[in-house]
Amino acid sequence: MLSKLTNQQGFTLIEMVAVMVIVGIMASVGVVKYERFTKTAIENEFYIALRELNVRESLHFFDARLSDTYIDDENIFDRINFDLGAARWRSGPASTGGQLQIQGAVAVLSRAESSRAGPAQWTK
Repeated sequence: MLSKLTNQQGFTLIEMVAVMVIVGIMASVGVVKYERFTKTAIENEFYIALRELNVRESLHFFDARLSDTYIDDENIFDRINFDLGAARWRSGPASTGGQLQIQGAVAVLSRAESSRAGPAQWTK
C-alpha cells in the first residue's frame, strides 16, 4: 500500500530541462535552414526574372527580324512587357538596365542594346 502512495506520475526537473534543450537545438537548426531556404528561393527568383527578360527581348527581336525590317533597339525595348510578377522594379526598367526587388532583396541589372546581329541581353 505504501508503494502506491509514493508512485507519483509526472516529469522530473531534469527531464523537463532535457526536453527544453532538445527543442531549442531543433528550433535553432530549423531557423538556419529556413533562412538558407529563403535566400536560395530569392536568388532563384532573380535568375528566373533575368531569363524571362532575355526571352522577351529575343522574342521581340526575332519578331522584328522576321518582318524583314530592322527596327532600332529603342522600338524593340518599347514593345516589351516588363511585368515580372513577384519581382518589382525599384527603378527602371530603362534601356540600360534597372533595379529589381524581390522580398526586400535588390538586384542591379544591366542591359546591352540589341543590334542587327542579336537581341539585347540582361545581366546581373
